[in-house]
Amino acid sequence: MRKGLLIILFLGSFLLAKAQVFYSEDTVSVVAGTTIFLPDTVELTTSSGLYNNGIVIANSQWNDNGESDTEDKGDLTFSGSTLQEIKGNGNKNYYNVTFNNTTAGTQSLTLNDSALNIYGTATLTDGIIGNGTGTAIFQDGSAVAETSDASFFSGEISKIGADSFVFPIGASTVYRPATIKIISGSQTITANYLLSNPDVFGISKAAGIDNVSKLEYWTIVGATSADIALSWNSLTSGSITAPVDLVVVGAYPADTWHSFNGKWHQGTAASGNVTNDSTIGDWSLFTLGSLGPSNFLPTDALVWSVRGNSSNQSAHVKWLVQNQSTFKSYRIERSEDLVNWQLVDYKNSNQLPNAEYDLDDFGLKSKVYYYKLFAETLQGEWKDYGIQKVDLSKAAVQISLFLNPANSFVQIEVSNAKPHAKSTFTIYDLKGKLVAKSSFNGSSRWVNLDFMVDGLYFIRVDSNKESKVFEVLKLTK
Repeated sequence: MRKGLLIILFLGSFLLAKAQVFYSEDTVSVVAGTTIFLPDTVELTTSSGLYNNGIVIANSQWNDNGESDTEDKGDLTFSGSTLQEIKGNGNKNYYNVTFNNTTAGTQSLTLNDSALNIYGTATLTDGIIGNGTGTAIFQDGSAVAETSDASFFSGEISKIGADSFVFPIGASTVYRPATIKIISGSQTITANYLLSNPDVFGISKAAGIDNVSKLEYWTIVGATSADIALSWNSLTSGSITAPVDLVVVGAYPADTWHSFNGKWHQGTAASGNVTNDSTIGDWSLFTLGSLGPSNFLPTDALVWSVRGNSSNQSAHVKWLVQNQSTFKSYRIERSEDLVNWQLVDYKNSNQLPNAEYDLDDFGLKSKVYYYKLFAETLQGEWKDYGIQKVDLSKAAVQISLFLNPANSFVQIEVSNAKPHAKSTFTIYDLKGKLVAKSSFNGSSRWVNLDFMVDGLYFIRVDSNKESKVFEVLKLTK
């Protein structure tokens, strides 16, 4: 058997040769005032152990199966430039840990095997840390420094102790922390942020809550006696115009969103946080809610329509996406009997913040068809946007309006109208006062709303003896 390697380093620095694996079956000690650079893979066996009171800088894979001391006060830095794995079944007790991996994308470092235990300060300089089969546990008295959209934990992490703590969590490339303020007693709290729709849990809405986000939520487990502060960000939280109306809402799966009311609000319309005004009990799902309509939290990131054209036996599928950062691809399916479905097309996201997609499905031989639209989230889940029916034998004029709520524009679309037919639209405020009126030829018209103040309006569209009225919420970001 290869003899174990014992390193006792005093003041100074030590650099292992490049492309040399660091392998040890015995204790590895780094004393105060010493820096050790490890440019290649680190292998610590079950008979080994890291006792670090100096500085260790690891630039490659880290496999720790040994023992380490919770009393050591050293610094360990993961500073690779490619995907870096932190694994091994040792106890991984480290004091100060810095994550500074420059790999671009949604994951720069991966935690596998036993938990990474942090007793001092975790400094998140660069690189997103994802969970494989492992996780990170912040021990009593630990803290977090820096953090940004460039560096956070993507996945569940835990905190042990009685002190307040900011969970440095997020998803994709969005940092969305949750803060826990302990009211009494030591607790073990596990938190995660998901850029996904909590509606999958079948949660209703309690009286007094105007709207609840359907684009993001947090899971927070174990905080039985604590306050929670949730963050908001205009990238994922919708249009926030009245932060004072924001509340933390919590629920069990298949239950009801309950409001804790907002105790403190900090920040601007672009970003900030809101803290609840009562302890959260043992609910596990949390997101942002609004007590009034001024804050329009994301109720859906995608709207779509299908319009039939009997003149050329085709169907036109159109969808508009806001906050497209939540989706990476789309697929359209078609059926004649609601039982047998076939793929019509598959499209990757064009990566624009807001996007419009069109698809023409030609060569239809039957009279009635059904269409489904699915959007794939960044987590690989396919979200079903329901079924739309096309009856080519009744392809009358159909009127649609897109981008509601609206910032600056809405789009009116008229299908199956006669060539060069004239359509008109009229805008009224809530008191019935005429705001604007105009006409257009063709199948589509963009309408500029910049001259209007924020609020609710009615837009009536008339075309070829067909009329339709839309209620539109105008909100300026």
